Amino acid sequence: MNRRWLLLAGIALALLATPYLACSGHEGSGDASHSEAEMKAALLGGWQGSAELDGETVPFALVLQQASSKSKTSALSVVGTLTSENPAFNGAVDGTFTPDADVDHILLALRLEDGKTLSGAVEKSALTDGHVYDKAPVGSFSMSRP
Repeated sequence: MNRRWLLLAGIALALLATPYLACSGHEGSGDASHSEAEMKAALLGGWQGSAELDGETVPFALVLQQASSKSKTSALSVVGTLTSENPAFNGAVDGTFTPDADVDHILLALRLEDGKTLSGAVEKSALTDGHVYDKAPVGSFSMSRP
């Protein structure tokens, strides 16, 4: 039981320290993090990819645009459309792209209308190890610029 509490305390400490380290680790470097303009150029627009869902390969297209937002956060809010031949992997999406502490990665979190979520890390105009969840893991996906 003590190990369980120690593990939970360690996770909580890591979650609390991560934003501090991400914000303070690049002081003085000036250009170390992604600017909003860089994120927009790298992420908005068209993507092509494929997903493995329950053993089926599903090619898809994704178009993203910036969502209207009044809040100023480090995340880039997006909306868009996911198009595929599989009706369960089709429709409007919304979500965020957030700069990671590693300046080469931008974290993706998208949600389909039916509640499925897509998550992964974009690096150099590609996402190669994404995960699809529908309350539990249901597949994986990758995508890149056309």
